[in-house]
Amino acid sequence: MRRLSLFLVLGLVIISLVGCGEMETVDDNAKIIDESSKQLNSLLVKSLAENASYLKEVVKNDNGNTYSIEDPQLWAEYYVSELANLISLTHQLLGDVQDEMKQDQLISYEKRWKNEFLPFLNRIKQGDIIALKNDVNDGFQLATEGIRDDNPQKVEQARDIFAKLSEQLPKMSPSKEIMMEDIKSKLLEGYVQVTAEEVKNQSGYDLIIPKYLPERFQHYGIFMRDNPGIPTEKMVKQLWYDPEKFEVLMVTEMKGNSTSLEGRIIFTEDLEGPGKINDIYAWAKYICSYEFTKNGISVQGYMLVNDESNRNEYERILKSLNAESQSLEGYTYDEETGRYVNEATGIWYVVENGYRVLPPEEYFDRDKVALIDRINIAERPNDVWELKEIRKITIKSGDTLVDIINPYFMNEHFRMNYEWYAKQVLELNNITDPHFIKAGDTLKIPIYIDSGSKGNQ
Repeated sequence: MRRLSLFLVLGLVIISLVGCGEMETVDDNAKIIDESSKQLNSLLVKSLAENASYLKEVVKNDNGNTYSIEDPQLWAEYYVSELANLISLTHQLLGDVQDEMKQDQLISYEKRWKNEFLPFLNRIKQGDIIALKNDVNDGFQLATEGIRDDNPQKVEQARDIFAKLSEQLPKMSPSKEIMMEDIKSKLLEGYVQVTAEEVKNQSGYDLIIPKYLPERFQHYGIFMRDNPGIPTEKMVKQLWYDPEKFEVLMVTEMKGNSTSLEGRIIFTEDLEGPGKINDIYAWAKYICSYEFTKNGISVQGYMLVNDESNRNEYERILKSLNAESQSLEGYTYDEETGRYVNEATGIWYVVENGYRVLPPEEYFDRDKVALIDRINIAERPNDVWELKEIRKITIKSGDTLVDIINPYFMNEHFRMNYEWYAKQVLELNNITDPHFIKAGDTLKIPIYIDSGSKGNQ
C-alpha cells in the first residue's frame, strides 16, 4: 500500500476542518499550518531528546568524529533548528542549480542529511516523523535524478517538496542557545580548551588580544588544535561573544610567513561559495574579518555580527589587534578613545576602512596642515558652515561658473563639500542652468566660516 506523505496527512486535517463549518479564510489556514508546524517541531524535539537521553556519544559525520550529548533537551532543540535550516537552504538552492558549484552544494546537503540526521530519525517510529523523513528522502532523490537526467520537471517537483517542508518545519528564531551550540559544534570543532600557559609552552605564541573591546562581549575561552596544514605546528583560537546581540569575535593565530603583511578589513554577508552567512549561522547576518602577519605569526580577526550601521566599532575592535601597524611615528594609541594621539601637537586621527583619518566631526585649523603627514582629512558636515559675508563680482566675457567658484572654494573653505557649495551659489543667484551666465551680470559669492573655529580661537 502506498504510504501517506506528511503533506497529505496535513491536507486531510485542513479539509476536515473546513468541512465542519464555514469556509476557512486564508488567515485561518495560515494559523492551522503554523499550529501544525509547532506541533511537528515539538514532536521532533521531544522524540529526539528521549532518544538521545540514553546515548553517551554519537557519530557526528562520516569522518568518524564524535561528541557527547550533555543536555538531551538542548541538543534536540539545536538539532531540529539545524534540520529546519538544511531544508530551507535546499529549497533556496533548488531555485537555481544550473552551475556545477551549486550542484556540488546540493550533493553536500544530501550527504549531510544522510550522515547527520537520518541515523537519529530512523530510530523514531512516530508516523508524522516517518512521513517527514520519507518526504525529505523523496525530495533529494528527485533533485539528484533531475540534475543527472537534465530533467527540470523533477527538479521543480523536488523544490515543491522542500517548499512545503519549509512551511511545516520553518527556520527557528535566533537565540542564545543556538548561538552557543554553533560556537561549540562549528566554530570550535576539533579544538581543545587550554590555558594561556599551555599555549605558550606548546606553541610558543604570545596571545594577541584586542586592545579595544566593548564590555558587552564576554570571554568564552582559549582553544588549541594541531594545524592541519602543518601537523607539527599549533593553531590557537580565542573567542568572545555577546549573548544579547548574538555577535562573536574570534582571534586565530598560526605560524605564517616571516614577512610582515597586513590585509584590508572585509565586511560582507556572502559566503566564499554560494549562499549567505545567515545560511550557516541563523543568528548572524555579516562577517567582518581582518588578517595580518607579524613576527612570523599569522593572525586572523573574525567577527560574526548583525548591525551594518555599527561597522566602525567592528573595525575598531579588529584594528586594535594590530594597533601598532596604524601608529605613525610620534603618535600613541589611546585604548579608551580609539584615537592615535600626538602629544606634542595635539593632532589625532582614527582608523576607518583601513585608512588613517581626521574625522568629519573634528575641527582642524588650516594653518596646521603642514604638520599632518599620511593622514586623510575628511570633509566637514554641511551643517557646520555659517554664512559670514556675501561678495559681489561682475561676470566677464569668457568666464564660466566653475572658473569663478573654484578660487573662492579652494581659498576660503577648507574641508567643505564642493557640490554643497556650488548648490548654495546657484540658489543664492537663482541660477537654473549653471552653463548659462551673462557677461556684465553681477554674481553673488557666499563666504562661510566653520562654526568649529569659534571654540578654537
